[in-house]
Amino acid sequence: MFVYFSLYGLIVLLSIGIDKNIHQKKFFFLFILFSILILFSTFRGDIGTDIGRYNRDYNYVRNLEIFSISESFRYLPYDFLYTGLYVLLGNILRLDFWSIKFLVSLIFCFGFYHFSEKIKNYTISSIIFIPTLYLIFSFSLIRQAISISIGLYIITLLLNKDYKKLILASLVAMLFHKYSIIYLIISILVILIEKIEENKKKFIYVIYVLITSIIFTLLYKFTLLGHFNWYVISTPANHALQFPIVKLLFLNYSYLVIFFLVTLSERSTQKRSDKIVFIVAIFNILFLIIYFISPIVTLRFMMYLIVINPFIVIKFKQYFNNKFDEIIMLILFLIHLSYMAIMFTYSAHSGSYIPYNFYFF
Repeated sequence: MFVYFSLYGLIVLLSIGIDKNIHQKKFFFLFILFSILILFSTFRGDIGTDIGRYNRDYNYVRNLEIFSISESFRYLPYDFLYTGLYVLLGNILRLDFWSIKFLVSLIFCFGFYHFSEKIKNYTISSIIFIPTLYLIFSFSLIRQAISISIGLYIITLLLNKDYKKLILASLVAMLFHKYSIIYLIISILVILIEKIEENKKKFIYVIYVLITSIIFTLLYKFTLLGHFNWYVISTPANHALQFPIVKLLFLNYSYLVIFFLVTLSERSTQKRSDKIVFIVAIFNILFLIIYFISPIVTLRFMMYLIVINPFIVIKFKQYFNNKFDEIIMLILFLIHLSYMAIMFTYSAHSGSYIPYNFYFF
């Protein structure tokens, strides 16, 4: 566990160095930061809860006769682009499984970089995303981690109003994991809300809540019905959850409470980032209702909503006129450190992460 804590602390320190805006050294800090993340992820051993299944399927395809493309697609149960990676890297190029780990870490760094540049704060991104999206998700939930990392980029495109790239990036994310369709829905609803005149009464937001509910219900019914049958009706034993309430609070609901407390006194939300958080808050409420039917479904989707947490932290800091930035960041760091300690110590899957070992020895 010390290895993970050391990595976490080092990445945060490097991020602080980047945020200090030392012009001549920013590129150096970025190079060191991303090199460490890529090497630490790519050359790890069989670390991660789902890594065995992914590795087994990859090796099956890799051992098929070269260019067995159709057979590979029939065998693999994954979404199109992730299956395509197995076919390209495993069956055609005959690379070892480390190539998938390498690509996942590259995609994470891509999303992390664009998002951090947009919010102009690498430290907040590191504190929030390294424990969850990097260590816990990308080491185990590889497909979800890819689509969430692309989701970070989608949010930056939404903020930049670059809609052509947004649609393309959303489609790419969905072809890695269909749950990432939620980013496209969020984007559409944010754009719709901005069409409302500023002086409209607040009840207009209720209409959008209803629209959101209808869209989500339809998409969930027709696109994700198989997942619903698997997680809700079948309730597979191998998907039993540990510490579901802790995960809920950690992923979004603790931040959601802070956001509402901070913004209750505001009459309107002028920034696009505020509108994004508002829409995500609506989804949080919907998922909270679904939680009583299936905690797994709620937590699966909650993974994708962690992308708004930095906005809430930034807004929370601004509420205090940035007078307590160091204290807030320290508390945030300790909260995430504690979460890592809980998951790595008490989780049934802790043995999938500890001890850390390298691929070559």
